[in-house]
Amino acid sequence: MATQLTDRGIPFVFYTGYVDTGEIREKFPYSKIVHKPASPEILVGAVADVLGRTAAPPRYIRRRLMLLLIGVVVIVTLVLCIY
Repeated sequence: MATQLTDRGIPFVFYTGYVDTGEIREKFPYSKIVHKPASPEILVGAVADVLGRTAAPPRYIRRRLMLLLIGVVVIVTLVLCIY
């Protein structure tokens, strides 16, 4: 999935529990890596960074982004478990 996003020029964030992320950084130098566990604020900040925002989004938008991120994580986890 990361390769397809990179090929299409779509920015993304790796949310990983892996300690050694050197290989990820080497293959995907323009992605952002957030290590588990991370607070919702850190996740939202990482997404804002890859989208090119310099200031944090307003609080009401941060809540929506957190819910969206949680939903995406759940969906990706379910897809990985199925396959």
